[in-house]
Amino acid sequence: EAPIAPAVKKGNIELRDWVNTELTKLGEEKYLLKLYDQYVRPELAESTDPNAVIVEGGNWKP
Repeated sequence: EAPIAPAVKKGNIELRDWVNTELTKLGEEKYLLKLYDQYVRPELAESTDPNAVIVEGGNWKP
């Protein structure tokens, strides 16, 4: 499976930094885990580890 991630045009540091900040905030709030629990968990096997499916608060490298 390929990961799903937002894209920023190379050199657009202002946007990249903003996205990284927002991803960090969402990770701290466990936002993606909440979405996972609400929409994805019911569709997967009970033994599926959410940490194998989502990554909270990742950062893009320049």
